[in-house]
Amino acid sequence: RTLSDAENEQSVIDALWNLTWAGRVTNDTFAPIRTLLAGGSQAHKVTRRAPRARTYRGMSLTRTAPRPTSLGGRWSLLPAAETDPARRATVTAGLLLDRYGVVTRGAVQAEGVPGGFAQAYRVLAGFEEAGHCRRGYVIEKLGAAQFAASATVDRLRTFAGLADPPPRTAITLASTDPANPYGAALSWPGLEGVSHRPGRKAGGLV
Repeated sequence: RTLSDAENEQSVIDALWNLTWAGRVTNDTFAPIRTLLAGGSQAHKVTRRAPRARTYRGMSLTRTAPRPTSLGGRWSLLPAAETDPARRATVTAGLLLDRYGVVTRGAVQAEGVPGGFAQAYRVLAGFEEAGHCRRGYVIEKLGAAQFAASATVDRLRTFAGLADPPPRTAITLASTDPANPYGAALSWPGLEGVSHRPGRKAGGLV
């Protein structure tokens, strides 16, 4: 059935968002999320004008009511979640390598990975034995238990070999961006006279 044929449109909206938060469905556009961030809510009832009727050769034509912005795009079911703990741990370790480049204890703890760093270490050590990543002292003062893909290590070596490093420029990042090491691989720097403790929170900038 189409949305316009549903007996209770708001129940359809609520059901879709509940499935979204549960990780069961997804959308091919960010329009619904932008609506929520702009102050909209999936609990807000959409009011519409009655569609204007038109005629064509004696037949009555009714214009289809527009879809609410909270339901923009196309929705689809996501695959069922993997229940095997070993496979989930393997996929998680691969995502950490892709996300951080160099996986450290702090990065794993910041992600809240099930099993903590001990579980991630066992999986990453298996990756190393299979030749999928390298273990070493990549970043100073972060311990020797660091893992990175071979391509990442080779790229870092090219920067280390530069005689004149490029000039530094300031770049603004979201505090939750994996490129921001503070609050994950590195502790937040202290500022004299500032008691507020920063965090990796949505909306924060560094």
